[in-house]
Amino acid sequence: MKKEVTIIIPAYNPNENLVRLIENLKKNKYEDIIVIDDGSKNKNIFKKLDITILCNERNLGKGQALKNGFKYCINKDKKKIITVDADGQHLVEDVNKVYDKLINYPDSIILGSRIYEKETIPLKSRIGNRIIDFIVNKKNKLNLKDTQTGLRGFSSKYLDELITIEGQRYEYEMNMILYFSRKNIKIEEVPIKRVYFNNNKESNYRMLLDSTKIIKCILENNKKSKEYKM
Repeated sequence: MKKEVTIIIPAYNPNENLVRLIENLKKNKYEDIIVIDDGSKNKNIFKKLDITILCNERNLGKGQALKNGFKYCINKDKKKIITVDADGQHLVEDVNKVYDKLINYPDSIILGSRIYEKETIPLKSRIGNRIIDFIVNKKNKLNLKDTQTGLRGFSSKYLDELITIEGQRYEYEMNMILYFSRKNIKIEEVPIKRVYFNNNKESNYRMLLDSTKIIKCILENNKKSKEYKM
């Protein structure tokens, strides 16, 4: 039984994919699962889930939903945290890969890095991901294959720090990586599959606005890193 890990899933207007994800996680012995309802309009899906559900009265953004989940976990007796997206893009077999890697590298942040297969990736995702990956790696001397994956694992000892990191939407996840990099905490990657439904039309990611926010965070972090080294 994977009793030492908490699964955190931020969710905004999820569909049946979330129900299937929870069922598969339970079948794989994940006992402690927390879903953050980030101000969803339709609550019917959440009524089908026999797990801990935290509710935001209004939509605060993925980053803030994650931080609310982290705050809830601070006093829990769990040593490991794994974040998973609610849309079903993360297969449980890949969650297991992150879990196994975290067992061997307990002080690192583990990224489930999506395999790049051009023909399977919607155009808006392919363009945005490639540009951001290039910028963050170039500016921060990293060599990460997927800087925006939502499938991540890390020790619960980092929770106090993670809730202080800036960002409310998707830029928060980038800020998390930049924070770990600046603190010289090792980042490990495991390859996972890319799974998209309906050409990724159900994604809440706003390509232009969210990509601009993420790139701004990268540039601001680069400035902080230079000041930090002085």
